[in-house]
Amino acid sequence: MIGVWAKVQLLCKHHFSSTISKDLNLAQHLSRLATSLFNDSSAVRGFVRQDDKTPEVQILLLLHDAVYHQCQIVLHSMIVPLFSGIPADPNIDPGTQRKAAETVTHHAELFERLLAPYLYERKDVSRLPPLVGYGAFVVGIVILSTEVSRRNKSGTARRLL
Repeated sequence: MIGVWAKVQLLCKHHFSSTISKDLNLAQHLSRLATSLFNDSSAVRGFVRQDDKTPEVQILLLLHDAVYHQCQIVLHSMIVPLFSGIPADPNIDPGTQRKAAETVTHHAELFERLLAPYLYERKDVSRLPPLVGYGAFVVGIVILSTEVSRRNKSGTARRLL
């Protein structure tokens, strides 16, 4: 999963020097690869979660799942102007952008669930790997952007009435 994350970072670096429609196939490929790796490891993760409750192993499992969700968030947010800050690419279908936005918010919610013990149960936040902390920052931005966008649309609709 870390290898996919590295490829995602390289794609992001390249993305700022080209249009996303050129990189869309690679982004979709990386998304499918991350999903495949995540799904293939689910049985092992489930077994290990039950069998080995040591904090070190639990943190490794959290890191694995968090990196998967980060990959999906970053890859799909690249074509969503709200999350990327980049104007919409006219070569990308609005339906594809809408589906990507839904994927981003879905994985942000799943990432938040991973952090629930740290947010709501007083688990030791200092034990989180830095990459998970970075993901939490990104998820916070996604949640805030989504909420602000909803409020703005709601306010515009009220003003039109």
